[in-house]
Amino acid sequence: MLAAIAAVKSGEFESAAAAATHFDVPASTLRHHVNGRSSLRESHGAQQKLTPAQEMELIRWITQLSITGYSPRHDIVREMAETLREKSSNAINPSDTQSGPLGQDWVVNFIQRNSELKTVVGKTIDNARVKETTVDALKVWFDAYNQEVIQDEDVLFENVYNVDESGFSIGTIQASRVIINSTFDSKFLAHPVRQE
Repeated sequence: MLAAIAAVKSGEFESAAAAATHFDVPASTLRHHVNGRSSLRESHGAQQKLTPAQEMELIRWITQLSITGYSPRHDIVREMAETLREKSSNAINPSDTQSGPLGQDWVVNFIQRNSELKTVVGKTIDNARVKETTVDALKVWFDAYNQEVIQDEDVLFENVYNVDESGFSIGTIQASRVIINSTFDSKFLAHPVRQE
């Protein structure tokens, strides 16, 4: 949409309809934006509990946690959002609807406002596997695999198998629902438990 608006304003297209067709966006929405109408999200910005900058920081935090295997649950995201609000200059007044505590559905609405986020059921993975997966460790493994399997003419590919002896996790609870950045699509949750 932003590219289409810029193209219409720069005169690259004769009409908003032509730009809408080229960029595959709704023509009426493009016309409204070119004429100065704000988006629904922008028009409701004053009613939001977090500023756009705070929401972007929250998304960045969720993305970092998703990448490292520690995707946050809904209650953790709510706590972080409340912490961001407390750190801002606006004091929280419980009796005021604007500055009061976050609503019951705030996290769900936050995810709906930000299409790159989604809720998934996390799959547990051993904490050591997350911490020890480094570029250097993977390079050493693939170099050894290449030398011992790929380049060895005596090893036939039909005789290569994958075996995983992860064992039984002691103290593991059932996987919980977590929020991830869907562009990375990492559903694994690190858990520091013993294997037997």
